[in-house]
Amino acid sequence: MLKMRIPFLLSLVVLFMACEDDDNGNSSPPPPGSTNCSVFSYSDTIFFLREQATDYIESTTSSLSGTFGAIPEGLSINSTNGDINVTQSESGVKYEVFYVPTGTTDTCRVNVIISGINYLSGVRILDQNDTLAVPFYNAQQGLLPPCSDDDDDDDDDDDDDDDECEFDDGPDDDDGDGTGDEPPPGQQIRPQGVEIDTLTGVINLRQTVANGTFGITPVNGTTKSVRLFYRINDVSNGTLNFIDLDLTYYETLADVPQSVLDDIGDKNGSLLRRKNPLNARALARPRPPAIVIVGRQN
Repeated sequence: MLKMRIPFLLSLVVLFMACEDDDNGNSSPPPPGSTNCSVFSYSDTIFFLREQATDYIESTTSSLSGTFGAIPEGLSINSTNGDINVTQSESGVKYEVFYVPTGTTDTCRVNVIISGINYLSGVRILDQNDTLAVPFYNAQQGLLPPCSDDDDDDDDDDDDDDDECEFDDGPDDDDGDGTGDEPPPGQQIRPQGVEIDTLTGVINLRQTVANGTFGITPVNGTTKSVRLFYRINDVSNGTLNFIDLDLTYYETLADVPQSVLDDIGDKNGSLLRRKNPLNARALARPRPPAIVIVGRQN
């Protein structure tokens, strides 16, 4: 009797091991012909803008049939062939690109970064000396853009370091590099009151308020939306890039609505790629950053 039970028990074990749990914890047999996701890739995992007459398009390394998409929002991707329009995508963001092959429910995923700067959404309280909005580079929080300071460390006759950046560098700031036309005429943010370091991209929020950006006597909830144009001398070779910013003023922390705080949480959850890809904070559009300036704690 024991000899007859052993093969039966072994067959149950094999059947159990051949099953997989779905998202609800239910056991189901694995789908036939599992997809080889190694065929889904691009030429690189980070793409830099290019100065060219037509949009810069990146295709998958092999021709694939299926459906494509990306999270969070902001990546310009062709849903039928996976082509990424780098020129039209929001930069400074890390995207999870997914591919579902035709005839399957399998999902293959790769990460792609569109190079550029970003700012973290958040509440900055001036009387707590939280007065600066510092950009970070290539979707890595804390990584500063590769920009020089005021000093030329090369000890040569060139006035510009090889790694110099230009933020909000308008026609009046032309330094002879031939790129004195950025940003487009009338779109500089400094004349609008936003105090930004043109070499580093750091925004002085205290001075921005003092400049009258939100009015002589700022009113709670006043928002200033601007587009910051910039160039970084990295692999992009100084191609003109931009980022939209939403700056909002409140007198005290208690004046900030909960909906604004929720929006900040959603944007940062998406930008910093929280673990659960189905979480609303991972799906929210991370740009434009919501920078909330609060005059005082209480």
